[in-house]
Amino acid sequence: LAVAVLSRTVNFYFSGALAALAFAVAAFAVLTLTRWPGIRAALEASWVLWTFALVGSLDESTSGYLQLQENTWFLTTAVVIAWGAAIVLSRSRDAAETVWWRRRQEGVQTLLATLLTCVATVRCYLGNERIVALIASLAMVVLILRIAKVRTARHAAIALGMWLACLAAVHVSSGDAEGFYAGFIVVGLAAIALLALPLVVVAGPAPVNASGRSQLRWFFGASGLGLIFYAGLSQQGPLLPYVTVIWGLASIVAFMTGLFARSRPHRLLGLIGLALCVPRVFIVDLDSTLHRIAAFVVLGLVLLWVGFSYHRFRHLITETPTKGTNS
Repeated sequence: LAVAVLSRTVNFYFSGALAALAFAVAAFAVLTLTRWPGIRAALEASWVLWTFALVGSLDESTSGYLQLQENTWFLTTAVVIAWGAAIVLSRSRDAAETVWWRRRQEGVQTLLATLLTCVATVRCYLGNERIVALIASLAMVVLILRIAKVRTARHAAIALGMWLACLAAVHVSSGDAEGFYAGFIVVGLAAIALLALPLVVVAGPAPVNASGRSQLRWFFGASGLGLIFYAGLSQQGPLLPYVTVIWGLASIVAFMTGLFARSRPHRLLGLIGLALCVPRVFIVDLDSTLHRIAAFVVLGLVLLWVGFSYHRFRHLITETPTKGTNS
């Protein structure tokens, strides 16, 4: 009855993003009642209110993307509150709890917070700003995993990383990454975030096993490197003659990441990227004398550097990592 009256009151006075924020504040306030004075049903009541907050963020009054800056702040604040609730629930786990959704209360709240994050990113931002906002959200979730020790934040980070890869690919296919402008730089930032994500989410509470680490590194490493390669193939403007150089630099970043992070998938992906640069030099870059000379010189130096790096840092590859380090 209290939830019904509260939701009716919020819908009467607010709409759209402001209603979503009002429901988020109400949900967090109701959640605190589970700690003091100890109202058991307040947990489920808070989830109902979080669902209303999610529905409010999808309200038709915000269609066509939010136009007012205040509405963006409203949804952003609601997202922060949602993750704050996940941190609170991670501190109140009860191993003796018999109801399955109460045993997984942290996971339920993380799912709601992740959905609200995705909706807020899509509704509040366009183009380059959307990618940057999602990268910032991903960084926030990683900090929640590593610092606040919210175990289920790892799954949220993986889901947001996949969402970032999809949005960035759509961003490239729409032509927004043409030329050396903000669009291409944003795609580069997204690729770096994808390369680094599997290295930072495997640690923390309940670390990922060796098989899971390898799968995550292969998937996100390939996603990040493939994103840069896709952005290079889509170039039609002033960056077109330098696509091979861009591919080579991206492959070097992946290789160096794998070398110093002791990640075999990153190293192999970097070498595969460099191998793909060779046929492009002969097939595409031979059309221009200047670009041909530059591409051959750069490619030769890069290959020599890779051989030197394998010799100079071979101890990072052959030595068995000590306990607690990434392999």
